[in-house]
Amino acid sequence: MAILTHRKRIPWIWAFLISFPWVSSNLLERISTEPLTFTLRKFIDDPGLIALLASVNILFNFMVGVGTAYLSDHLWTRWGRRKPFLIASFGSAGLMLAIVPIVGNVWILVLTIVVYQFFVDFGKPWEPLYNEVVPPSQRGRTGIFRMMLSNLGALFFSTVLIGQFDHVYSVQTPFGALSGEQVLYWSCSLLMIATALFLGMFVKETLAPRDPDDPEGVLHPTRYRFLHWLGRREKGWRVVTGLFAAMFGDRQNLWIFVLYLCPVLATSVVGANHVLFLTDQLGLSKADLGKLHALTMPFMVFGFTPLAGVLADRISRLVMMRVGIGVPALIQFGFFLYLRFSVDYQPTFALLVGVGIITSFFQSWLWAVWGPVVYDYISSNRMGTCVAGITFTAGVAGFLLINMGGLWVKGWTALLGPSGRGAFDYSSILVLNVIMAAVAVAVSALFGNAVRRGWVRPEGRLEIAELPNGAERSD
Repeated sequence: MAILTHRKRIPWIWAFLISFPWVSSNLLERISTEPLTFTLRKFIDDPGLIALLASVNILFNFMVGVGTAYLSDHLWTRWGRRKPFLIASFGSAGLMLAIVPIVGNVWILVLTIVVYQFFVDFGKPWEPLYNEVVPPSQRGRTGIFRMMLSNLGALFFSTVLIGQFDHVYSVQTPFGALSGEQVLYWSCSLLMIATALFLGMFVKETLAPRDPDDPEGVLHPTRYRFLHWLGRREKGWRVVTGLFAAMFGDRQNLWIFVLYLCPVLATSVVGANHVLFLTDQLGLSKADLGKLHALTMPFMVFGFTPLAGVLADRISRLVMMRVGIGVPALIQFGFFLYLRFSVDYQPTFALLVGVGIITSFFQSWLWAVWGPVVYDYISSNRMGTCVAGITFTAGVAGFLLINMGGLWVKGWTALLGPSGRGAFDYSSILVLNVIMAAVAVAVSALFGNAVRRGWVRPEGRLEIAELPNGAERSD
């Protein structure tokens, strides 16, 4: 039986099945950090250049992701409006992953990574499709499935695939002896292609309901003068202006973008630098890194995730977001101080596990509510447009923050010198992280004030509340 969109309530088996593509979606992001960082390190040593190449996908947020997300609100095909982009994204990204581990030239590798990131960002309509299947009242508990499956996938990815990244097997392939690097990329390639087939065969899109208070999706022009011109709808050849008008000409959209950026501010500066902090500075091997994840992630999967998912449907999601942003940053900053002034960057492995477990407990609060709290304020017919705006603003912020992290590490090291192993003080990224987390918590408080004043409406909840159970819009 097909999984359908726009139902007031859905069977829990649908919620479980539609959570599986999150594993693939999250692995696409993880591949851009640890594996691609390790693969690039075979050719490049400079942390700033590695951070730049790792952020190439963010450039495609502007060139590809914004356009596909926006178009998914404004077209309809026999296969739906989101699915065509997702099938092309997962299928093509899977094919590119199959090529990465057999490339022996840095320029061909960079080109392959660029093409791969192009197709990754082609799939920006995935989150709108997921939230059109799962109604607002079930998103917190469905997040339990999503987070558990994603974390189990990440656990296998980290402990087995990353842990065996440097291993060479006795099996021979046309490209020489089979390596752990090849196993990682090729297994993920098969997963992406399987995801494309699942979406194509088992998910069916239906027409979205209309908001009775805003039946045509009319823009509410922003009051800010420097953006007011974007509130005009442009016709004809002025496609770019019209796209920006739809994204930024609406004052509710601007608040939604601000809310979505809060976790971006708190997490993007870490990026590839945290991986190098653990391996190059603290001296963990890739096997140690896999073991660390194996000991910490089960707590996230089986202990913290169910609790966070239940709470997300029962208490303030904005409060949970602030806790999930602020507390982990404070824990990591305390860990930085301990490393620098107490143990000279020689922590025990047990301490690393303990810090990881405590941090994971509070991080689960953020991952449980980030999507649900944002989509509470977005109606179905605006999801693609809002994701386009989110992609653009988060892309700008993410690109700047990732590269800020690389420059911060180089600048800190130039001023204070290296600490621990290696030539760079990667631990300094934890200082920048706590600063940005403080900014994110303050910004989320401003959003909460806007909700209390009525400047932002929970349009996602309102449209579903108008539907009888199991109903969909008909034209």
